Amino acid sequence: MKLIRNIAICLTFTGLYVPLSHAQDLSKYRRFSLGASLAQVSKQIDQRPDNASVIQEQPAIIQQLEWRPIVLNSLTQTEPVEKVVFSFYDHALYKVEATYDSDATTGLTATDMIAAISASYGTPTKVDNELTTGVSPTFSATEPAIARWEDGRYTASLMRDSFLNTFELVMVSNQLNDRAEASEIAAAKQELADAPQNDIARGKKAADDLETERRANLKAFRP
Repeated sequence: MKLIRNIAICLTFTGLYVPLSHAQDLSKYRRFSLGASLAQVSKQIDQRPDNASVIQEQPAIIQQLEWRPIVLNSLTQTEPVEKVVFSFYDHALYKVEATYDSDATTGLTATDMIAAISASYGTPTKVDNELTTGVSPTFSATEPAIARWEDGRYTASLMRDSFLNTFELVMVSNQLNDRAEASEIAAAKQELADAPQNDIARGKKAADDLETERRANLKAFRP
């Protein structure tokens, strides 16, 4: 029974309730496909597209949508995912970040997680043995992955946050992710270039608002 339960948990981790023909498909996370539209993903998680938060508007719109899976029957199913953040570049899904619940992964080692995820995505193209056996204090967007699966078009990376005792699986469309990162760099450069003029505009608006309030108070004031 213990062996059967462990196999079920591994399958649940990666959403492997799909035919074997879909195995090792790095373009998919569970039933979600990288490149899908914001409207499609919103419908899949029963949300409205306008629920997505806008990260930036120019030179390309980047949005995020958060989803917390709910298990309808907790007696027969387990759900190890705490939350999933979907990121969209020009309304196309380019990144999926799945954070696993710490209670669901208590006792699981990095090697256990790699084995579970490999059941869906095959043998990793890269494994960091130091991170697998050691303890990393935190992880960020720039921290090395414990393991990585790649096929040229898509990349899946397993991260670990030992401080929060959580694992995270990040899946990206390489092409769309590169465009999103280039767009973010361009937006940051433009914001820096516009900063002096924006400061002047904010100062003028504050002065105008103060003058409008002064006139209204002057007209209404009675000593």
